[in-house]
Amino acid sequence: MSIVEIEQIGALLIAGATKFLFAPAISEYFGYNFAQSFLYTTSGGVIGILAFTFVGDWLTAGWRKLITRIKALIMRRNPKAMLRIKPRRFTRTTRFIVRIRGKFGLVGLAIITPCIISIPIGTFVINRFYSKKWKILLALFTSLLLWSLILNYLAQTLHLSQYLNFSK
Repeated sequence: MSIVEIEQIGALLIAGATKFLFAPAISEYFGYNFAQSFLYTTSGGVIGILAFTFVGDWLTAGWRKLITRIKALIMRRNPKAMLRIKPRRFTRTTRFIVRIRGKFGLVGLAIITPCIISIPIGTFVINRFYSKKWKILLALFTSLLLWSLILNYLAQTLHLSQYLNFSK
């Protein structure tokens, strides 16, 4: 196995872990067949789901501590400053996510996570809404496998790499 091939596999794992939609086309561009492409892109997705599920909890806890300390510092210096903080606004993306959760629940969010919203963001959002890790992981892994089969098949049969522009 050459250094170039190791770099390609690493790139596929990273693409599968972050923006899964493009990973099968990149794999086809590198010249991998369906089985290799399925293995590498799905492995990257699984690594991403596991990493962002468990590291996301740690980051969320740290973020909450930081925000609490900042608010306490602001309150000590100027108690009226907290009144000037504007409330959060709903964007199109957050409305979309809340609508999917309301209509389809965990399954709906898991289905849109690998392709429509990325694995890091989708995993973070699902972990904020739901607490049972085994249900979250089961839903995300099932969705990932289905999307991986579909996207790798399309990438191999339609030669989607021809639409990628990697020129310098």
